[in-house]
Amino acid sequence: MIVTFCNAVPKADYMLKVIMTNSNWFELDMRPHLDTVQFCPLKDEAVWRNIVINKTSLHWKGSSMVELSIDALLCMLRAGEKDSREACIRNVVLNDDRRLLLQLDNGNSIDIGIEPLLKYPLFNPLLNHGLWKTLQAKEHSLLWENANIRLELSMKTIIDYFA
Repeated sequence: MIVTFCNAVPKADYMLKVIMTNSNWFELDMRPHLDTVQFCPLKDEAVWRNIVINKTSLHWKGSSMVELSIDALLCMLRAGEKDSREACIRNVVLNDDRRLLLQLDNGNSIDIGIEPLLKYPLFNPLLNHGLWKTLQAKEHSLLWENANIRLELSMKTIIDYFA
């Protein structure tokens, strides 16, 4: 299944909440990008609120067109504070319905359902409810580990798979 944009909500604090068709969502802090040529028109509140959602891109209408593709959004989501590194996972919260909320050190966050992974044999250990209690955020990955199993998912894999 190809995942596309379902909805996007521009918030008052220049946080952009993007909901995908697979029910995963992201919050992207647009403030660091507002001083770039591409995104400076979004400083105008009327432009910021005037978002058009297409399947694979977001558009803002104003004095100049601003566009954000899925690929560009994902790059911005995982970019660290300096472009030379990836964002680190600051915290991870596991919800009862096997959804993970990842809070990144760049101010962005990702809410993903892990359930689709469980159909792959590699991730069968996650069917063991006790293993979920071992979940921890590492710098650039999530880690489940006990005496018998070590399962690690990199930030890149998380974003590439779930977006």
